[in-house]
Amino acid sequence: MRSALGLTMLEHGTLTAKVVERAARDVAVASDRHSAEYADLWAVKASSSKAFLSMV
Repeated sequence: MRSALGLTMLEHGTLTAKVVERAARDVAVASDRHSAEYADLWAVKASSSKAFLSMV
């Protein structure tokens, strides 16, 4: 997901909710249970980070 965000940010120059959504739809990840749980936990961490929220 980090790579997808970076590439999408390069295209758009800023990180907005729409850019994050576009990156999430574009990424191809493993679909096993552990990967899904890790992704969910990382999303919670990122969306609760003051530094991240100040960029949106």
